Amino acid sequence: MKEQELELSKLSPEAQYLERKNIQLRGEIQCLNDRIAGLVKDNERLRLQLKMQKTVEWLIDRKKKTWSKFKHRSVAN
Repeated sequence: MKEQELELSKLSPEAQYLERKNIQLRGEIQCLNDRIAGLVKDNERLRLQLKMQKTVEWLIDRKKKTWSKFKHRSVAN
């Protein structure tokens, strides 16, 4: 960091401003990249949760149909 400060002191005021702005923007970009990574992780978690929910609903539906068929056969006999 000291090297960067020394280099900044050699630059003109406009160049110093631009260099500081560049550093600030790099930090903001990193923050946005971190947020995107978090959203991607949440998206994957939600997709998995949806798949699990649909599987459970499908299994429950099959069990209901099986039970319904069993009841109708029992009543018919």
